[in-house]
Parts: sequence; C-alpha cells; structure tokens
Amino acid sequence: MRLKTYLAAYMLFLCILFVSVGIVSAHLASSTVDMLRDKSAREFESIIDPLARRDIAAVYARFGGGADFKVAVNQVFEGYVIFYRRNGIRPGLDYVYYDQGARDAVISFPRVNGSYYVSVVGALPYPFGFYQLSYALDITASIAGMQRTQRVLWVVAVAVSLIAAVFFTLFC
Repeated sequence: MRLKTYLAAYMLFLCILFVSVGIVSAHLASSTVDMLRDKSAREFESIIDPLARRDIAAVYARFGGGADFKVAVNQVFEGYVIFYRRNGIRPGLDYVYYDQGARDAVISFPRVNGSYYVSVVGALPYPFGFYQLSYALDITASIAGMQRTQRVLWVVAVAVSLIAAVFFTLFC
C-alpha cells in the first residue's frame, strides 16, 4: 500500500511539474513572438511613413511619373537600405504594375537557411500604392535565446523530479 501511495504522489508531482513547465515554456514562446511581431510592425510603419510622405513625395513633385521617377525612387531607397541593413533589417521596395489600392500589411515568420525572420509586406499609402515595401528582421538570436531558456527550464524540471524521486524514496 505504501508503494502505491508513493507512486501516486510522485506521478502527481511529476504531472504538475511538467505541465507547469510546459505552460511557462509555451507562454514564453508566445510572448516572444508577439513582442517581435509588434516591434516589426512598428518599425515597418516608421519606415513607410517618412518614405512615402516625405521622400517619394519630394521625388514625385520633382519628376512626376515615368522612368526618371522610378530611377530616382530607387536611388532614394538605396539610402534606406544602407541605413537599415546595419541594424539587421532587410528592406525592399518593389514596383507593382497594377494599383491594388490600400492594403493592410501582411506579417509572416519565414525560416530561410536556418535563420528566422519576421517579414512584413505592405503597399505604400495613396497615391504611391503601386509601390510595395517589404521588411525582414533577422530574429535568429531572439529565437535562440528563447530556446536556451526553454531548455534550461526542462533541465531544471528533470533535475527536480530526480531529486524528488530520491527524497520520496528515502523518506517515504
């Protein structure tokens, strides 16, 4: 009878311990992804506003439409690319051959060659909706840090379960 009580108590302890660690681990992953998504959306907006309202608007006022306008926009955008690449951000500007109107930005989490990214793609505001801005932030270091923390949690849980097994064995 004593062995059954010991095993039942130990199994209950293990269930509670591992479910708790699983919940903490899932919450950590969820909050990290939410934080990275929100940060990327804010940075995307901080790029798109000055680009469309100030820089492309000034180029449009000078050149109007046409081939010279596209070349000038590409030259202006090269400054953005140089600046943001220093911070691990890969911006891109594509000319969309049809005006799709105002579209909401689409956020995704692609994995390319073992690296993790947050990717945001959206059209510039009116009247430059024929340009589409893409933004990719390398989040590999953040994901690796989160995974290390989760591994430590699981190692601690296994160690605690082994210590509890020895404790229950000696004192029960």
